[in-house]
Amino acid sequence: MQLYRIPLFVFLLLGLFCLPGCSDTTKSRQKAQEGWQKFLQGNFADAEPLFLEASQLDPKNANAYQGLGWAQLNRGKMNEAKETFLQCMKLDQRNTAALNGLGRIAQLEGNAEKAIEYWTEGANLDPQATGPMAGLATLYDGRDDYENAIKYYEMWLRAEPNNDDAKAALQKVKEKAAQ
Repeated sequence: MQLYRIPLFVFLLLGLFCLPGCSDTTKSRQKAQEGWQKFLQGNFADAEPLFLEASQLDPKNANAYQGLGWAQLNRGKMNEAKETFLQCMKLDQRNTAALNGLGRIAQLEGNAEKAIEYWTEGANLDPQATGPMAGLATLYDGRDDYENAIKYYEMWLRAEPNNDDAKAALQKVKEKAAQ
């Protein structure tokens, strides 16, 4: 009886990992997960090829494109990141992280109106997505448009009430607005 337990245990253990017969979709998800682990460690150079492989294994994996776009952007590859985020949006029109990335790229390119468009769409799609709100708040603050800056800092704080940086920035904007 014990002889049967060992192969069964080995089979079950191996089943936790992707064997040669597992689907490309499963492999893609695994590679994207590995990419996010590297990304969250700040290792964008190692994350990028993992996300790229995930997107090649499953061209419909929006999560892989989202991660690839952010890895590329954090490595200074704005043109590639822009194309990647646009591909992500084709797959998932409600992807606020991709909209946030497109907004950041537009801002870096000096196209504030396009950044506002992307970030506003993201903020409207998901009132808990703080990236677009942060982008809008800081952009309006930099333009001395205190009314809109306050609006978006307050939205940001409704989603993230313990964010001390947002609290401090809101306080500074309110002080500037009162002058």
